[in-house]
Amino acid sequence: METELETIQQCEMASTARTSVADVDVENGDKGISHSLASTWMVEHADDNDLFSRILRKYYFPVLTRFHKHICVLWLAGIVICAVFGPAFMSLTRDNLDLPPGTPSAIAQQVFNDNYPDYGTWPPAIIVQSSLDDRHIIRPKTKEVADKLRDVAAKHRTAISNVSGYFEYLDDPILGMLATDSLGQNNRTVISTVSFRADALRDDIDNVIVELLDFAAAESSAEVYVSCTGQFPLMHEMSEATSTDMETIDMTVLPIALVILGCTVRSYRHILLAVCNLGCTVLLAFAIMVPITTAMDVNPFTPAIMMTLGIAVCFDYTLFVVSRFREERIVLHRSKEDAVFHCLASAGHVILLSGSTLLLSFVVLLFFPQNFLQSVGVTSTVVIFAAMLVNTTLSPALLLAFDCLSHFDPLPSRTS
Repeated sequence: METELETIQQCEMASTARTSVADVDVENGDKGISHSLASTWMVEHADDNDLFSRILRKYYFPVLTRFHKHICVLWLAGIVICAVFGPAFMSLTRDNLDLPPGTPSAIAQQVFNDNYPDYGTWPPAIIVQSSLDDRHIIRPKTKEVADKLRDVAAKHRTAISNVSGYFEYLDDPILGMLATDSLGQNNRTVISTVSFRADALRDDIDNVIVELLDFAAAESSAEVYVSCTGQFPLMHEMSEATSTDMETIDMTVLPIALVILGCTVRSYRHILLAVCNLGCTVLLAFAIMVPITTAMDVNPFTPAIMMTLGIAVCFDYTLFVVSRFREERIVLHRSKEDAVFHCLASAGHVILLSGSTLLLSFVVLLFFPQNFLQSVGVTSTVVIFAAMLVNTTLSPALLLAFDCLSHFDPLPSRTS
């Protein structure tokens, strides 16, 4: 009985000492990281029953405690570099038209290329002229557009093999009977086919597509509407739409996510911390993807996926860190260093497990033969890795470096 009473008294004394140390630290504004508090932190923890906590205590947290300011500076320098080179990823995306190796279609395509080398393997671009009135489409205006289209093809002989359509067939004594095949129903539409050389480079074709789209827009008039279609124009428009989608995400999804996060965290400072983490995550992910695009083709719609996934994962992980840190500071009255350690031991553990599960799930997509699935797999893996790295290194370093993040100023309530 006496032994139990002595144990209870020792526990009460230890709890009182820990609370008094935390109170003194809070009253002093958490200015700096003193060696006495660091040593107190090393002695106080007795809940290191799992391997993660022991590794965190022995290796990572002492380094974080000592070099937290250096970590912040390194992140700042790294993000500046990422902000310079990362946005280039948006212009490096393009679709891959190669068939999956070993499939019957790929084998047939290879046989065709070997036996008919003069035929182009790239899908053609189609220039469509549509009448905006009830008149026949064949008129001086459409003949003028066809002539200008041949002039454009003449400037790109290394990429364009030929242009075929109504007026080209009409001038040919042998193929003249095929001219009417280029006319649409009710003779109100006519098409011209722009074929690409088999040895044309993809970059040259992309440049031609941009010029054809501009050409179609410039030649449209009140009587004839000119447009450009085909697989390459479709992919180009998809890439342009991706930039628009990202702007829409920034203007709609991001404010909604910030409102939800603000209602949960109820602290202006930690909302700014979440925004900082998101910016670092996206810029780091984009910068990592720049060299990857030199090794593989990345689909144009993946940047929008990276943005939405980055908002979801980064805000989620930041909420884990901030919520746990607030609980340690306000509810349990721990010191700043002690609170960051417990935050990493619990929330950090969850982030690593959750992120690793998501990483493995998306890495599997890299083994699919379709390029668009591989693109989703690699970009999702990169953005999740970036979110994990930011929230396990930068977030705790900022919490240790800035005393203002140790205080929780509530957002105005509805009644205020």
